Amino acid sequence: MIQSLQDEFETSVENAEAWMKAVHKCLEDNDNTHGPRAALESRLRETEKICSREPEGRLLLDMVLVKAEALLNNESSQKDKYETHVKLGTIKSMFEETMMYMTHCHSRIEWVWLHWNEYLKAQDDFTVWIHNMTLTLEPDMELQLGLKEKRWQLEQSEVLLKDVNNQSRLLNHLLEEAASLYNRLGDPSVDESVQNGMIADYKKIKKKAQERTALLETITKEHEAYAQDIDHFRLWLNEVIEKLKRCVGGPSESKEDTLRVLQEISQDVKSGEKRLEVLEVKSAKVIKNTSPLGAEELCKELEELRRALAELKLMNDDEEENLVKSLNSESAFLILSKQLEANVTEFKKTVQRLEGNLESEERGGGHEGLISRWRTLNVTQSALGAEEPKAEQIRVQLKDLFKFSKDVQPLSDTVIGVTRDYQRAKNKAFRLCTETESELRQLFQNPLREFQLWKPITERVLNSTLDSRLTSDGLLQIETLLEESASLKDKLSELERKKDHIISVLGEEKADSLLEEAATAEKERASLHEDLLERTNSLQKAASRSKEFDVAFKLLQKRLSAIRVKTAKEKALQPDVVGKEARLQRLQMLHEELINLQPQMEELFSMAESNPTRTNNMRMISSEYVFMQNILETEIAKSNECLNDHYMLNYKIAEIQPKMALARQELESYRDDSRGEVVTIQEEYVEVLMSQLALMEVEHQEILALGEQVMLSTAREGRSHIQVELDELSASFSSLKALLDTMPRKAHEDPPQRAAQFGDDSINVLTARGSGRN
Repeated sequence: MIQSLQDEFETSVENAEAWMKAVHKCLEDNDNTHGPRAALESRLRETEKICSREPEGRLLLDMVLVKAEALLNNESSQKDKYETHVKLGTIKSMFEETMMYMTHCHSRIEWVWLHWNEYLKAQDDFTVWIHNMTLTLEPDMELQLGLKEKRWQLEQSEVLLKDVNNQSRLLNHLLEEAASLYNRLGDPSVDESVQNGMIADYKKIKKKAQERTALLETITKEHEAYAQDIDHFRLWLNEVIEKLKRCVGGPSESKEDTLRVLQEISQDVKSGEKRLEVLEVKSAKVIKNTSPLGAEELCKELEELRRALAELKLMNDDEEENLVKSLNSESAFLILSKQLEANVTEFKKTVQRLEGNLESEERGGGHEGLISRWRTLNVTQSALGAEEPKAEQIRVQLKDLFKFSKDVQPLSDTVIGVTRDYQRAKNKAFRLCTETESELRQLFQNPLREFQLWKPITERVLNSTLDSRLTSDGLLQIETLLEESASLKDKLSELERKKDHIISVLGEEKADSLLEEAATAEKERASLHEDLLERTNSLQKAASRSKEFDVAFKLLQKRLSAIRVKTAKEKALQPDVVGKEARLQRLQMLHEELINLQPQMEELFSMAESNPTRTNNMRMISSEYVFMQNILETEIAKSNECLNDHYMLNYKIAEIQPKMALARQELESYRDDSRGEVVTIQEEYVEVLMSQLALMEVEHQEILALGEQVMLSTAREGRSHIQVELDELSASFSSLKALLDTMPRKAHEDPPQRAAQFGDDSINVLTARGSGRN
């Protein structure tokens, strides 16, 4: 009785230990966070399955506890009870350790899995942000009307840059998460190249935002500095005007003092002219970064200042001239002559500088280059026009000197020379402005002229192609006219987009007239374009009736040729089941595509009945069709057979492996691990195992033969994989045979109760499990 309870307790302990060892083995196989995401997910599912086996383990532990309790109740020896308690404590500790290992393994993999999901979500958000910022920063900056608009534009750019800088924290967090995941996973999707890619994308966006903000900041600062210079110039101009008023309308002073003040004012005016020249240079830079309307306002502002300065100079010169006349002395002559020489020198420098600006302008650059050149030339022409009061003043000063009885011939020659240079510069500026404006007008008028040339030709072609016998020539002419129509559409549309430029060159009234003509021309062009398309359709229908068979026949030949080429490509061997399945599907699709050509062939046969040549061609292509159909059906059958053999090989390998593992487990269970001895097996049970092994050997030989057959229809990279599986199966089978041969046997004796019971149960288990797996 006690021996039976002891055996039952030992059996339950062994069953529990075997279950825990199996669980440990599964956990060790899956206790790894390295690898791709699919592998991690697979290990997560495996650990979930392992954790779901906890009730099974607890049931085995409960069985041990029940058997232990029954055994302890019947044992009388304290030593036996102590050994039973020791075994019971050991099995409990092993079970708790197994449960803890299951929980920790699953939790660790699940934590990494969830961590990875959160990282991917954050990475997607970062990618979307990169895309949105790229779309925002990609377009070129728009030119603004004035300083206030430029400041608004700069503030918007600074907000974008702040957003970009704030994203650096998210990027750093992503990089830390990616590095952490890569250390745990070793997956290429989170390696340094991916991290460097995110850094590069962010740096590219940040660089664009910084460059745009820096450029806008420079543009805004230039405009602010220019506005401050304008304000300072206005204040200075008002101060000089007040000074002149005080000098003229103030308390009477000596004429010498008044002349000295007037000369000081003259010097002030000269310095003001230099400051105005500097402002003109600065205005050119500001105008480049300002919209056309804003540039026009800047030019008007400069013109007003230039006019006010010229009026101040004229007033001062008049007063100075009157004072000099009243003096009518040698000193007055010297003063006037020196003043004239200074004015002539200054005027000559100004003319040379402005003339140099005219010579520095280069041609080219399309519409934008011409408009920029025209604006600069206009500014220079306006500047030259503003110098007219100076030229007149010089001539007046020279006339005043004629009143004195002095030799003024050298001064007269100088004044005549500089006046001639001034007129030459004005004429050149006028000529260049006129030429540039004429060139722009030509460019704006060219689309309308091209339309006026295209319209009568189109109407003549439409009238001449009413006769369907002109199909070929008419189609060529219409195709040319349609291409020209598309080009005209783009050019006419371009005029509307350049409305601001046209207005700045032609004026609003002429620009509106030109754009109205362009709109009318576009409507006529669209109507004629539709007529051309309709005429093309009618001519093509007429041409297609004579060419329909040839086109359809060539298309059929091309499709058959394509099917033949694709079929030839599918003769290559595939490495695995997936490749063979894909090859079979492709062959079936080609066969279906070939079958779909049958209605087209029948239609072509009906079209070729009255033409012997076409009938002969159709017979030839029909023979090729039948030939291709036979080839495809043969290839599909062969591919299907190879695929079924591969399926059968995988199935048989998967079927025999559990049987061999079960037989090995049953044999190894007879080993006494504690003493290193082997329990003797009954001869009858050995015969049962040998018969089972013989059946497995037959299956093994069939698998080897089938594997050789499958390898003949498999590509080289797939053969090595199959050969490895066959070698592992053969090695496992050989080790199983060796294990059975090394087991001691005892025939026709009374074996221990455990051996007898083990033999019967093993046979039943082998039979039951084998039939269940089959």
